[in-house]
Amino acid sequence: MIKRGIASVPDFDVSREMKLFPSAFASALRRTGVVFAVLAVSLAILLGVDYSRSRAFAHPGQKIDKMRADLAQRPQDEDFKKQIRRQDVEERRQFFGFQEKCHLEGHGALLFGLLAVLSWRIAALLPERRSQRAPQIKSEESFLAPLAVLAVGCGLLAGLGWLGINSRPDVLLASMGGGEKDAPGKGDATFPTEQEWQANWPVFRGPRGIGVAAGAQPPAAWDVPANVNVLWKTPVPLAGENSPVVWGNRVFLSGASGEKREVFAFDADSGKLLWRREVGEARPPVKDASSDVTGAAATMAVDGRRVYAIFATGDLAALDFEGKVVWSKSLGKPDVMYGFASSLAMFRNLLILQRDQGSSAEDGKSVLMALESATGRQVWSVKRPVPNSWSTPVAIDTPECAEIVTCGKPWVMGYDPLTGQEKWRAECLDGEVAPSPVWGCGMVFVANEGAKAAGIRLGGKGDVTKTHIAWSFDEGLPDIISPVTDGKLLFLTTSQGQVTCLNAADGVKLWQQELNESARSSPVIAGNRVWLATTKGNMHVFAAAPQFKPQGKISIGEPVDASPAFVGKRIYIRGRNNLVCVGEK
Repeated sequence: MIKRGIASVPDFDVSREMKLFPSAFASALRRTGVVFAVLAVSLAILLGVDYSRSRAFAHPGQKIDKMRADLAQRPQDEDFKKQIRRQDVEERRQFFGFQEKCHLEGHGALLFGLLAVLSWRIAALLPERRSQRAPQIKSEESFLAPLAVLAVGCGLLAGLGWLGINSRPDVLLASMGGGEKDAPGKGDATFPTEQEWQANWPVFRGPRGIGVAAGAQPPAAWDVPANVNVLWKTPVPLAGENSPVVWGNRVFLSGASGEKREVFAFDADSGKLLWRREVGEARPPVKDASSDVTGAAATMAVDGRRVYAIFATGDLAALDFEGKVVWSKSLGKPDVMYGFASSLAMFRNLLILQRDQGSSAEDGKSVLMALESATGRQVWSVKRPVPNSWSTPVAIDTPECAEIVTCGKPWVMGYDPLTGQEKWRAECLDGEVAPSPVWGCGMVFVANEGAKAAGIRLGGKGDVTKTHIAWSFDEGLPDIISPVTDGKLLFLTTSQGQVTCLNAADGVKLWQQELNESARSSPVIAGNRVWLATTKGNMHVFAAAPQFKPQGKISIGEPVDASPAFVGKRIYIRGRNNLVCVGEK
């Protein structure tokens, strides 16, 4: 029986089987390629269907326009505000959900298509030996097919892994306010709550970017040279005109020299320099011979997770709270007359950059762009019909309105913060635009020397020059300093130290006062008072009131070019040499 069993086993010729192996493997690869091709076509069809459906959500927020209009008639209705927020979240969830689904389907179709082509291509390179022993080859193909599937499957798993990493579901959650939050400074993709944002000084001119410190209680009596209510005073290693940004127990500044650009972190309680980190390659900063703007004029941004800095050279970086560079990139040397100086703005988990360049709008170099704060990935970028400017964009994020508002000759423009789509524009600016816009009481306020000050009603679409400019005013216009408003009064300040107070609703002048000191710092409203630092080294304080009521002139002890930060009961002031913290001892 044993002999008979052994005799019944076919002879095994190794060399023959090795010659048959490529043919069997090629056939299995072709069949696997067909499967991949079917998957690719199926995903492509599904992508087309979902893309058509996603166009219904191309502009999140449209369905709540009427609700927001109704809110103007019932501004105190908290329940109605909650309904608007819920509707807003639901529309954004649908928008980002379909967007993410289309993203995955498109990449999946491409991946399976490539794997199909790869399978067929490899099969075509293998020798064809099917003229003899076809039944036996067919039997061996059924054994070798799993090996082919396993080989190509390794590529499939690698591709799916890449796809999963790049699909970024955390960004989807962050855009809707979801996702798990890590400890501050750990590099997660979420964004802070409204309460966290308001409790700090995260961007140029405070939480809303308008120079209003709601709830701040700064000391009325202090004097830096006399050390009265001065908590600490610390030298800043490198020069810069950027203003302090504050989050928790950290104060951040940047500085630059001809050789390097650095970010600094100070302890908010002691003033100790915790760390300094160099950003970008060693190169001289952009500086025009006729300008005194340094390589670090742009104010940073901080969101409790990372701190972001941009320099005149176009070097941009995000660092965690321990000073580690999370991501960095070079945007290139800007074509700007006096050096890039627009400060960073933020909308939720997006970093907003206004990069206006060129000597005329026809140069086509100016853009507004949004980057994912966690990774630096560009989310959108739109061209702007303006030449170079130094104005900083303002992000409006309320139940009634979500917009990015920008200034540049000759346009004030509003953009959808999630897509970058232009919503409206008003022609009312001229000259070299540096002051930033502010907003309040349903209006945007702008001003620039060589043009006019203007109040523009929000809510328009398209060119609103003839329909939404509520008023204009042409005296005491600023060339550098941004205006400030509490929603009732609007204050304009010239570099020569002339302050003009207007009624915000109609632009009527209420008073005008000479301070007899030059200024570069933008004013802040805190505790119902206006605080204005000067290049002579004084802080002028006067009432935010329809009549000029001076309330003090306090010595800082050194010239100030940057705008101060007001957080709680403290004031953080960057002088030309030192960072000072003022507060009751």
